[in-house]
Amino acid sequence: MTSVSPRPALERLTETFRHYLQEANLFSRLPVLDCQDQQGRVLLLVKHPAPPVEDPAGLLRELKAVFYEVMPEVGLPKEWVALQEMPVRLGLQIEAEDIPYATHTFTWRIEDALGLIFELPDLEEPITAVEMSEQLPQPVPDDPEAAEIAREEERPEATEPSAADRADDKATVEEHSLGALVTLNDAALALPETAVDPPAVSPLQRWGQWGVGQIQQLASYWSYGLAGLILLSSGLFAYTVTRPCVVDGCDRIDKAAAFHIAAQTRIGNPPATEDLQVARSELQAAVDLVAPIPHWSRYYGESRSDLSLYRADLASLDHLSEAQKKAYTAAQKSQDPPHPVEHWVDIQHLWRQAIAALEAIAATSPLHDFAQTKLGEYEANLTVIAQRITAEEAAEANLNSALQSGRLAQQQMDAATSLSGWRRADQEWQRAIQGLTLIPQGTEAYPAAQARLQEYRTQRAQVQARLNQEGNANDIYQQAQAAANQAKAYEAQNQWTRAVNQWKIALATIQQVSSDSALVQQAKVLVPTYQAALARSQAQLRTAVALQNLEARLGNVCRSSTTSCRISATPDQIKVTLAGQYAVALERAITPPANAAPVNTTLSRDAQAMVEQIVLLGNQVQRQIEIYDAQGRFVARYRPDLGGFVKN
Repeated sequence: MTSVSPRPALERLTETFRHYLQEANLFSRLPVLDCQDQQGRVLLLVKHPAPPVEDPAGLLRELKAVFYEVMPEVGLPKEWVALQEMPVRLGLQIEAEDIPYATHTFTWRIEDALGLIFELPDLEEPITAVEMSEQLPQPVPDDPEAAEIAREEERPEATEPSAADRADDKATVEEHSLGALVTLNDAALALPETAVDPPAVSPLQRWGQWGVGQIQQLASYWSYGLAGLILLSSGLFAYTVTRPCVVDGCDRIDKAAAFHIAAQTRIGNPPATEDLQVARSELQAAVDLVAPIPHWSRYYGESRSDLSLYRADLASLDHLSEAQKKAYTAAQKSQDPPHPVEHWVDIQHLWRQAIAALEAIAATSPLHDFAQTKLGEYEANLTVIAQRITAEEAAEANLNSALQSGRLAQQQMDAATSLSGWRRADQEWQRAIQGLTLIPQGTEAYPAAQARLQEYRTQRAQVQARLNQEGNANDIYQQAQAAANQAKAYEAQNQWTRAVNQWKIALATIQQVSSDSALVQQAKVLVPTYQAALARSQAQLRTAVALQNLEARLGNVCRSSTTSCRISATPDQIKVTLAGQYAVALERAITPPANAAPVNTTLSRDAQAMVEQIVLLGNQVQRQIEIYDAQGRFVARYRPDLGGFVKN
């Protein structure tokens, strides 16, 4: 894969994702992409306009697939080339918010891209022998005897290895085999890299290339005559007949079969770890016995069939061993939770490797039934780990959302100046607390959530206390306004007694608003307003009472007259209409106020009483009283500011 500097690689990765989102047309306008490298970890954040996408998990899966497709084309920065794997976190975030509302974390590995970049060779394909014409000619020594000595030095040994050598080789094999297996815990679970058996060594590679070289040398040394040819032929014949199972019988096949039977016997259900180690050594010994049998042996076909069987069983043992190793590692890494999401993703990868190793065990293997049992256990553990990852991601998202609600609640709390403001602050604190309570115990976010939970509950208790205070103040304020509105309604109906009572209630209620409430200033403004309204209503009540008294008095005075006496009132003045004889008598008795002349004593006692009532009424209500006769002619006007009657 191409190695590039981080910035161009991230820019190309960002541009590729931008093109994908533009083609997908998921948002009202093209989102902003933020791609960062944090010490070998790629953070790719998609900031888009509100609202959140309907299926964030589905979009994150699509973005993950796009990431896997484009990474081979984008290339790795030089700083990442040495890394075998790279954590990647994808996130979705509203532009106006500070944190993502959905995230997904996974681990991208270099081997994930190998199949897209290279066409790997088929390891099972036989190696093609090199044509003789392509071999370089060997230099011909000047001395024939020296040439013969050189050929003898190059010729391989044509004898079988000694018993001591075979014992050493077998000990080495057994030591290697036992070292490859470790004591595993069956509760542990994990996935091996796919094991590939090395291709069988071709006889052409072991002997053919040497024979080709000898023939070439034969051509070079043909001038030395038939003696050289006989010497070379005898060497070839000696090598050929001394290979295993070429002359006489082939006890190797029987010995290998015995090792194989012993190994299968040791593999019980379930097999013990110690038995697996010994069985592997026995299978390896069987392979070592039949593998050297050359193709010109009449036992070659039988040996190849047995060799395939032994290698298949050996591969099954290796797969089981690798699966148990991965499972053990995964189980160890799962200890002492909670862990970050990235840690659980690594464990998930180990379980998948363990499952893949078990699935590679052939159905014909004696380990197949045991592998299927373990496969069910490993898949169950993989499901648990997937649930762990989901829980950790959800807990992290809930914690981030709760912290954001907490910050917003604090802002609402600091800016609250009304009942509605305190209600909004209480709602945000409630939302933050609810988000924290959703974080389950056992997740990495749980300790931080518990610490914040106590703090948020204390803050909300303060807000609720203030909210109750503001609610009470608001209720009192509303009651005062309701009483004032009722007083105004009574005023419109000239029901002054009721109006006065309602104004008194409104004034007393508005004065009960708490001094710590946000409504205290508005209440203070209404106090003088209600006081003035009460005073006006009280004045109107006094006027109404005085008018009633005057009207009753005039009724008594005028009852002997053929013309009735009437009284009418306006906000500015009072109008009195007298019967003819009383109007004439009053007009004659009135003198200008400056002369201060007394009322004519010739008036009757009733007329005198009527004048006194008019003066008393004018002084009480502090309004002018106009007097008219029965024909509507103006007679006089009483002015309380002057203390007397005037004729204009």
